[in-house]
Amino acid sequence: FGACHHYAFAKILSIYQMCTEMPLPEIYGKQILSKYFTITTAPQKGDLVVYYNAYSIEHWGIYLGNNKVESKWGSQSVYRHSLFD
Repeated sequence: FGACHHYAFAKILSIYQMCTEMPLPEIYGKQILSKYFTITTAPQKGDLVVYYNAYSIEHWGIYLGNNKVESKWGSQSVYRHSLFD
């Protein structure tokens, strides 16, 4: 799947292949989020989780419920971890 954003979008969209035409999230991430997603303080299972700082998006994952997230860490494996790990 490549990086965390490829994994998260592929899982949400049920596309299990490399997304070769996806815009770079470092450049277009905030535009993608504002156009296609709604911010919530009460995530539901299957929601996109986005970690960011004041300048850029740092990480993407899928909310599993019970404050757990599934995400791919760079070129490493897919992990299930606590929301704020």
